[in-house]
Amino acid sequence: MLLLEGMVTLLLIATIVFCWRLNARLGELRDARAEMGKLIGELDRATTRAAAAITDLKTTSEGIGAALDDKMGGARVLADDLQLMLESGNRLADKLEDGIGSARRATQPAAAQPAIQPVELRTEAERDLARVLRRVK
Repeated sequence: MLLLEGMVTLLLIATIVFCWRLNARLGELRDARAEMGKLIGELDRATTRAAAAITDLKTTSEGIGAALDDKMGGARVLADDLQLMLESGNRLADKLEDGIGSARRATQPAAAQPAIQPVELRTEAERDLARVLRRVK
């Protein structure tokens, strides 16, 4: 009987040690649970801030997109105007070139021809055109 009581005592001591260790681990788990709750709260706040930042970014990008569309429309208008000016300038240059060619053919050779008086060029565009025509000669 003594042996049986000794074994029960040993088992009770083992159970007490096991319960003590289990209680310590449950305490760690409770502490970890409280920490986990704090982390979840911080994650929730960070997610809310990120969502607000994404909304602000979307609003800003839409505003920038609209401004860019406006500028692109203005640039297209300017490009069209520039294209019209370029075509007009090319037609004018072609007419001048044709006129100069006909005048050269109609006049005498350059050695017998009297010196040509320079024409007064009034605008920068006329001066640029004269420079281009001189290079073509």
